[in-house]
Amino acid sequence: MTKIVFGFMVVVSLINSALAQASKCEHSKDIDREVSVENIRSLAVIAGAGGLDIRGGSRALVRIKARLCAPDKETLQQMDVTNGIEGQQLRLETQFANTESTKAAIWSSGYAQATIELELEVPSNLPLTVKDSSGAAKLEGVASLHMVDSSGELEIGDVAGDVDVKDSSGAIEIAEVGGSVAITDSSGGIEVQNVAQDLLIRVDSSGGIDARDIGGSVVVKADSSGDIKVKKVGGNFTVGSDTSGIIYHDDVAGTVSLPN
Repeated sequence: MTKIVFGFMVVVSLINSALAQASKCEHSKDIDREVSVENIRSLAVIAGAGGLDIRGGSRALVRIKARLCAPDKETLQQMDVTNGIEGQQLRLETQFANTESTKAAIWSSGYAQATIELELEVPSNLPLTVKDSSGAAKLEGVASLHMVDSSGELEIGDVAGDVDVKDSSGAIEIAEVGGSVAITDSSGGIEVQNVAQDLLIRVDSSGGIDARDIGGSVVVKADSSGDIKVKKVGGNFTVGSDTSGIIYHDDVAGTVSLPN
């Protein structure tokens, strides 16, 4: 029994050591530059591993601030945040090393992957499209938003127009939207409040749904598990299908249609 306990403690110690090593940023580089948006009608952001923070501002430019973190100099040299123009769209993208030798170096150094912590200040009047692979993301003060997010918590606020989100995992919080909101979600809780127009949840595979202060109608087409709670809805409230969980509604101005 003593040997088993000792062996378990050794394994835990090794795991903790690896995690501590992974949290270190052995080699880093900071980026801080501005990009003109003259003749630009929309923005696209493609972000890899690392946190993402996008805020709308009054200036007619994009400010890029980033911290690149890598386990070795070779990996760091291949990382960047690039920008280019396609038609009238400004495209910003995080760039990571992708060679086999670099991957081996990353794993041997105790890192699951290199990361780029990206902060953007963008014009508040330009529509925004975002594709984010992993890490927490916060976006606020933009004209409209179409987002595809793979994993990590997602916080969206103060959007003048419509919001469309497709999310694989992680909690979603959306507030203060001047248009409509549409969500497709695989896992994680959904919280939406203060939406001027409609809320559409196409699919929610797992996690609760909490919607409050929706000016238009609320439609949940398909919900697999988790409670659904809605309060203060200016239009109708409809749930197409719900496998499990409680459905609660209060202060719905229009009709309520729930599955049998």
